[in-house]
Amino acid sequence: MKTELIENLDFTEKDYNEKTAGEDIASFNEFIDAIVAFVEQSGGTLEDAIIMADDAYYQL
Repeated sequence: MKTELIENLDFTEKDYNEKTAGEDIASFNEFIDAIVAFVEQSGGTLEDAIIMADDAYYQL
């Protein structure tokens, strides 16, 4: 699911890193891994993961 999630995000790893530069925030990989783990544990879908990741990114 991780690869498919990254391919379908509204933002790139570069965008994430630029937005979080200088912040004490999870790395891009940690961010993606946490979303994948949460969605898999809750029985969610790839679409759920995409929405969650995009929402979290825009709230940063």
